[in-house]
Amino acid sequence: MAVYVVSNNLYLQEGMTALIRSTGTKVIKAGIHDLPFDLLSFEDIIILHLSPDSKNYARIISSLNRLTKLMVVQTSMNLLCCHADHIINAKDSLSNLKQATLNLLKTIKSKINDGPLLSRIENIIINYALAGKKLMPLRIF
Repeated sequence: MAVYVVSNNLYLQEGMTALIRSTGTKVIKAGIHDLPFDLLSFEDIIILHLSPDSKNYARIISSLNRLTKLMVVQTSMNLLCCHADHIINAKDSLSNLKQATLNLLKTIKSKINDGPLLSRIENIIINYALAGKKLMPLRIF
């Protein structure tokens, strides 16, 4: 398990790195385009700092949330990001940042089921009902 800290702000990046290293976890500082997308797993954590000049990364954020646990640190509330496991304000206290990081380390994330939610028979029954056809309990599908 590795923690990637991605930020343009070096002070915030160094502070988050020191905060996470105190828990005994491996921390890697990286840029948004330097992340090894093919090596990421559900155990990895990405802490992404969004500044107003980096608001064009919505597609990358959505794909990162499918691959890893993602925490977004925002500088302003105008940069709303819905595709993250945790969203925190950069101006929060150190204890809030530490608590959010520890909560993210404890969470277990599993793969999202992309398969069909209903079976073939359930889909047929729903389509019959939506079409207005009468459903007989004795009918075999």
